[in-house]
Order: sequence, then C-alpha cells, then structure tokens
Amino acid sequence: MRFSLSIILCLCAVCVYAQEKKYVPQTLVDTVHIEKNTVVIGKDSVFFAKKDTVIYVQDTINSKIGSLLLQEEEEKAFYDSLTNNDSSKLKKKIVDLILDDVSEEKDTTAVEEAPQLSIDVEGKVVGNITITGLEVFGPNVNDTTSDKTNTLSKFANKVHMYTRERVIRKRLLIKKGDQLTSAKLLDNERLIRSLPYIRDARFVVQAASGDTVNLLLITQDLIAYTARVDPNGLDGGNFGINNINILGYGHQLYNTVKIDTDRQRKLGYVGEYRIPNINSSQLEGVAAYENTIYQNRYSLRVERDFLTPGIKVAGGAFIEYRKESAYAPWIDSYEILENFEHEEDIPRQTFKRFTQDYWLGRSFTPEFITTIDPRARLVTAIRYQHKKYYDRPEVTYSEYRAYHDRHLLLMSVGLSRNNFTTERLVYGYGRTEDIPIGSMSELIFGPEKGEFYNRFFTGMRIVRASYLAPLGYISGGFRVGGYWRNQNFEDGLFQAGVRTFSFPIQWRRTTYRLFINADYSLGIQQINPEDFRQNMISLNDRNGIRGLKSHEMYGHKRLALSLETVAYLPFDFYSFRLATFFFADAGLVAQKTERLINSPLYQGYGLGFRIRNDRLAYKTFQLRLACYPNAPSGESFFKITLAGIPVPDLMNFSINKPEAFEFE
Repeated sequence: MRFSLSIILCLCAVCVYAQEKKYVPQTLVDTVHIEKNTVVIGKDSVFFAKKDTVIYVQDTINSKIGSLLLQEEEEKAFYDSLTNNDSSKLKKKIVDLILDDVSEEKDTTAVEEAPQLSIDVEGKVVGNITITGLEVFGPNVNDTTSDKTNTLSKFANKVHMYTRERVIRKRLLIKKGDQLTSAKLLDNERLIRSLPYIRDARFVVQAASGDTVNLLLITQDLIAYTARVDPNGLDGGNFGINNINILGYGHQLYNTVKIDTDRQRKLGYVGEYRIPNINSSQLEGVAAYENTIYQNRYSLRVERDFLTPGIKVAGGAFIEYRKESAYAPWIDSYEILENFEHEEDIPRQTFKRFTQDYWLGRSFTPEFITTIDPRARLVTAIRYQHKKYYDRPEVTYSEYRAYHDRHLLLMSVGLSRNNFTTERLVYGYGRTEDIPIGSMSELIFGPEKGEFYNRFFTGMRIVRASYLAPLGYISGGFRVGGYWRNQNFEDGLFQAGVRTFSFPIQWRRTTYRLFINADYSLGIQQINPEDFRQNMISLNDRNGIRGLKSHEMYGHKRLALSLETVAYLPFDFYSFRLATFFFADAGLVAQKTERLINSPLYQGYGLGFRIRNDRLAYKTFQLRLACYPNAPSGESFFKITLAGIPVPDLMNFSINKPEAFEFE
C-alpha cells in the first residue's frame, strides 16, 4: 500500500533526477494537501483526515531511492540499445517477446499477495475500533489516496445510500479489550468482504500504548441496485430489479417478473427478502414468495452457518408451503414431451406439500487435531426433515412413491480445515477475492421413515484444495451416497470433479490465467420423483457445453471437461474492466441403460469478451461467439450470445447441515 508522503518524496526525487541527470541527496520542504476521508498509511502509523488537511513535510531522500533511479536508467539504456534504429525488425520482435518495455506502466493489480498486517498483532489488546467507509467510486482499501473520479462517478457517490456504521460494527468478531490474533483479524476481513453489498474491506493496525493497539476498518460499498434481463426470444423472459442494501441497513430485496406471452397466464412473480445478521447473532432470515403459472410457494428460513472457525454452534429452521402442477407421473422422458405442441397441453398432476426442516451443529477443537492445524475443527450435526403431501395422487407401496409422506433424520461427523488466501483477477476484475484452501472429510448417515417403507441413508464426501507449483490452484474431491432398502441401493449418486486455475501469467501489461474444470456424475437406481427432470443431469450450458440447450443432452451419466484462457486487459473505463477469453468444452451424457463411451461427443469452441465493474453488484456482462460441431438436433452450428454470467462459487471447507445428495 502506498504512503502518500513517500509518493510525494519520490516524485520530487524524479524531478531532481530529470534536471540534474545524476542523483544528489536533497532536503525537501513542502506542504501537502490531504483531502477529507483520506487514509494515509505508513509502516507504523495511520492518519485519517476527517476534513481537508494541510501538513508540513521535511525529509531527506535516502540513497535507496537514488540507487533505484540509477538502476532504472541503466535498464532503460540496455533496452534502448537492444531496440535502437539500427536493430533489425526480427531482433526487435524477439526482444519485445522476451522483455517488457521498461518505460511502460506496470499493472500492479495482477497479483495479490497474502494479506499483510502493519505490525505484529499476536497477543495485543484491542483498544479503539474505528470504521470508515470509502466512496463507491474513487480510492480503494489498498490505496486510499488515489483519485480517479469523474463527474458521473461523483454523482453516483452522492446519491448512493452508504452502509450504516452500526451494520458493519455488528459484523465485528473483535471487541474492545479482546486479545488479538492475526487469524481472527483476517477472518473478520473475509466475513465482511463476503457481504453482497461490500466490495472490499481491510483492517489497519496502529500501535497505541504498551500492548494495546487500535484498529481502523476501511470498507467500500457496492452500488446497491441490480437489474436482471433474461429475454426468451420475442415471447417474454425473466426481468427484475433488486436492492441488496436497503437504506444502508444491509437488507436485500430480490424481485423477478416472469413474462410468457405464448401462454394463457402471461405474468408470474418471484420475490425474496433477506435480513442478514439478526440482532448481531450472524443469523440470516429469508422470506420467499412465488406465484407463477405452475407453482405457488411461501417459505421462511432462519439459519446460521459455521462462517468462521470461531463459531462453535450453528443451526437453522426452514418451513415451506408449496402448491405445484408437475407433469403427470407417466410422463417420464423428453421423447414423450415431443408429442405435445404447447406446454399447456401437457397433462399435469397438482399436489400440495408442507415441509419442515431443522438442524443443529457443534464444532470442537480437540488438541490432537489443533496440533496438526490450529484452524482444524471436528464438527458434528443433526438434521430432521418432514415432508407432508396433500391433494396428491392415490399412492400405494409401489406407485407414486414421490408423493409418499416421509421423515428423514440425518447425522454427520466431519473434519474441516478451512483456510483462505487472497487473490485478484480470478473471477473478479480488481477487487480482493478470498480463495479457500484446506480440506474436508464428512460422513453422513441416518434413517428415513416413509409412509409405506423405511430406508437408511449413507454418504461421504472428501474435498481438498491447495496451490501446487507450477500448476496453480487445484480444488478437487468426490461424494457418494444413497439409500438402502431391503439390502438394495437406490436414489444413489456418485460425483467427482476438479477445478483449477493457473498462477497469473504477466506479459507486458496484461495478466493471463488458464482455467480447467472436469466433472463426472453418475445416478444409481434413481426412482421417479415429482418431476422426472429432477433425477436427470445435463450438459446444458453452464453444466457442460456453454451456449447449448437441448433435451438430448439430459441423462443419468455425465462426463464434462472445460478449458478456458482469460486475458485481463489493463484498461479502465469508468471503473469498467475488460477481459477476453477463449474456451473449449467437451462432454458425454447417457441414459441409465446406455454406455457413456458410446454416446455422442458434444463440443463447443469459441471466444469473446467480458466486461465487469467491481463497484457494481451486476453480473459480468459477456459477448460470446461459438461453434458447435456435432450439435444436437435443433441447435445451430454457430451462435452469438449476449448475456450476464454469475461469478462461480468456490467451495469452502466449512461443514454445515447434513445433506442427502441430489443431482446438481
């Protein structure tokens, strides 16, 4: 992080160097104007200007600055000697490929090192905690002295409703008088950065007196309003406006209007209201409502996860009423659907269902585990779920099993090692990104009491992620589970996958990364659910071949591979950053009775560009050009797609409520 006074001294040194051609130590005396809401951070001190301030500076430029300037001059002279007018064109091209022009400005945001604290904090006592919020457009938490605002940015800063200080203070895991550790400090930074309305957050530690330190928390908001535009040709689509930080209180309201002019009922609505961190408890409350042509739903959820290793108890409660018109049970394949010209012609079965779902978890820190890793946790949890059906078909032991009433009791025990590091230019375009590293192993088991028969679920999952030279970040694992009934295994699932991205590759002012994702999924003796599509997996779009959507790409087995190269260009237009990408996707999908190796190999190849503004909460905007050899029937060989894409979630290694595995 740059120190404003040091910058001024360096600039003055450059001026002296330019005039004298040689470095001569100079004593500088100057006045420095610091604008309000600017944080000046030095190695051992922090100064926050609440109003416009003028300070008097007197310092001597040390020999290190001079040696750096002389070194820069020598490097530039060497480069010029290689690329002078007498050099051949071939020689110049070779030199350009090997060396960056030293006269060019470097992109200092390409690689983000692990978070650094200004002083040693271990065992210190926390004194005063000050919170300051930066403007949305302008300085950032890593350089609070930069100023790149323009008229439009200044207007946005004025009309933005900033997060209230008490909302941020309720997210503090550290209180005055606590004994401080760097792990707790960095966990708290990550927790605040994970809020959907916060762009970035950073703690600065300032020595006070004795063993006491003061903390300054610098945060930066995102613009709270987002829009969703997902057209479906000329017949309608999904459209919505959301507010992720209502009046600065952190409450979130999501609204989606579904329009389909080709159906008898043309409008539908889906809404959700979230209240994070109820009464400083880290509990999140969510109320949801849906009223669309085939579904009516009301739900309420209150939940607290193991957000940090310091949280010992987690749990939640969920209740839902749902009225749904699903396909008639005898419609169990996409081939049958092809016999109907319109969606409204398909026979349906209406049912009502009431769901109750509760869970409770506890983490432990036995000494034999923490000696291996201080952040390792042993976690146990229990979950009870009850589904009660109304207005259903006439059920029997073997018919309409999806509509059987059931009680499920799941228990789990697992070992979690949940760590994080920070990066930039991975899925974001400049903001600090928290990358999970660690491992998790979990066993899940428990009985299901059904209306006509009982079953017993068993499952396990193992995942791990770390950095591995020279490849970069690698996250991989597997999960397998299902139900046992009369010594038979049913509703089973096996999934294994790996996700990687390379270390940043810097060439000139552009940063490059390579992404590789692979996935294998297998359904085992899946029984018919409420809708046959629920126990099928696809290669459609983000699940395999991006840009393709076809019923021919659904099945019960899937193997998918995706490769992508992204170039993050060093251009910044009103805080919009640009990246170009090239991709290659391939995958196989097969039905229960088919061999995966004999199924068609679907492929997609293409390129495009993405635009993202990390100061806005909008999805990344993407233009993609792609071709599809061996495309399924009804799909074009070449497509141009314009859409928004969400930021992928990297799995962290916290263990929360036990899950009975399902297709995703």
